[in-house]
Amino acid sequence: MFGGPEIVEAGPGDAGAVAALLDAINGYYDVAPLDPSVRDAQAAELTAGRYLDVLLARLRDAPVGLAIYTFVLPAGGDGPGLYLKEIFVTDAVRGRGVGRALFARLTAIAMARGCTRIDWTAESTNAGAMRFYADIGAERIEEKRYFRIPARRFASFRDALGFEDE
Repeated sequence: MFGGPEIVEAGPGDAGAVAALLDAINGYYDVAPLDPSVRDAQAAELTAGRYLDVLLARLRDAPVGLAIYTFVLPAGGDGPGLYLKEIFVTDAVRGRGVGRALFARLTAIAMARGCTRIDWTAESTNAGAMRFYADIGAERIEEKRYFRIPARRFASFRDALGFEDE
């Protein structure tokens, strides 16, 4: 057994750790590594705290996971919702409580902010994630669908909408 993870709000000094985890996320999803300058710029933006917040999980000072989140309105009540954009735990420690610790901190943050709910999406093909979310008691919302317009289709999508740029 190991000691529990340290969960901290990531700040500018954590950009290197976040960059390493971004590489690990891309590897997990079989996405080509980002150019280091792009990855480092994304990590700097994430740790600046302007648009999103990042929780960083560490074990023995090594970054082993993160949760990227923000707050949204409306959220079906009189408070905001916490929207979890990404949660990731490295292969080396998956199944050892890091994800649970991240969700515990996210829940504490949501409670402190008066949130009405925590929402996130997950790929239905990720069997491990599906089991984990069921094990922690998350409700699966079947009627929701996730939509996307990839950047390569922006121009044709905009044109198909029939509106000129202003």
